[in-house]
Amino acid sequence: MNNTPTPLCQSATFWRSGSTFLTSPRTWFAVFAFTTSCGALLAESTPHVTVKVAVDSSNDYKNIAGSAEKSKKQTRQLNISLGNNDKDVTANLTVKWAIYSHTMKDHKLVTAKAGTSTAKVESFKTVTVSSAKVTIEGTPEHTVVTKKSNRGKPQVSSKRNPATGEDYYGYAVAVYSGSTLIEETASHPSLKLDK
Repeated sequence: MNNTPTPLCQSATFWRSGSTFLTSPRTWFAVFAFTTSCGALLAESTPHVTVKVAVDSSNDYKNIAGSAEKSKKQTRQLNISLGNNDKDVTANLTVKWAIYSHTMKDHKLVTAKAGTSTAKVESFKTVTVSSAKVTIEGTPEHTVVTKKSNRGKPQVSSKRNPATGEDYYGYAVAVYSGSTLIEETASHPSLKLDK
């Protein structure tokens, strides 16, 4: 009696899908080749892209009469560098970006400006996409001191004024190849773009 086990690839029936039995090694090879080629195609269709963000910024301060505090005017613009590290793939990308501020009175998050850009990045090349320039203005809570003279005697009064306007908070960037998100970055972990 021969007790030598039959190799798996030669067994009469070893796998079943629905009502179809795959019994031939040739059939299994075809399935393996198909799944492998599908995986390769998916890998090739998604480029390997690096994203770096530089914030171009400027601040302009203005004195508030009777107060030690100053109002602030901030300008921000994102310069988003996209690097394609793939050898044979041209990356056709969609870049979504947002610049955020928060209210100076109660620190509520505000989307100061958001937009979408497109970029075509050749193999081993880098392209820079810039956002729109955003201006954010705000005045902190402050006390205004007023000096008056009453019959030759100086009088001083003060009034506390609430904060108004907004202050720059940060940014978020998401990069897509078609509808697939391939890279995202933000100045704070809490900032994330909606899909």
